Amino acid sequence: MSKKQIKIGQIVRPFKILGELKVKCFTDIPEERFKVGSTIILKYLDQEIETKVLTFRMHQEHALITCDHIKDRTEAEKYRFVVIEKLVNVDPKRITLSDLEGCTVYNFSESIGVVTQALSYPAHNIIRVKLHDEREIMIPYVDRFIKKVDIESSTIHCELIEGFL
Repeated sequence: MSKKQIKIGQIVRPFKILGELKVKCFTDIPEERFKVGSTIILKYLDQEIETKVLTFRMHQEHALITCDHIKDRTEAEKYRFVVIEKLVNVDPKRITLSDLEGCTVYNFSESIGVVTQALSYPAHNIIRVKLHDEREIMIPYVDRFIKKVDIESSTIHCELIEGFL
């Protein structure tokens, strides 16, 4: 297994008054990714701030965490919408959402654009694709539309129904 820095969540907002953060998870294993005592990386402005997780719990599909350098709600407020990453051991057979970003998307073997963002939602994941004509579309990451993903060649092959483009 190799080490890789992956996106594991995004801070939605402060929670309560003691510096707790409400985090939208980009991972299906938040208990492991936000484990108490582990190091996470906050992508704040153009900096990568390493911090330790002090507490973790799940609440209504979100992770609630506290970090060692955020002491109160005022401090937590400045991290609103900040992406959280973590250096993890990655199974080469496992595809993460961050692996999808930057991939070229093909619809029935015709290149249509590039993935700009991969999003996690309770029902299913979604990829945001910037088309060659500068428009953006969102494609559900489900078997009905996504037919093949090749991370080594950075390609995603789709079969979209009428109306997507």
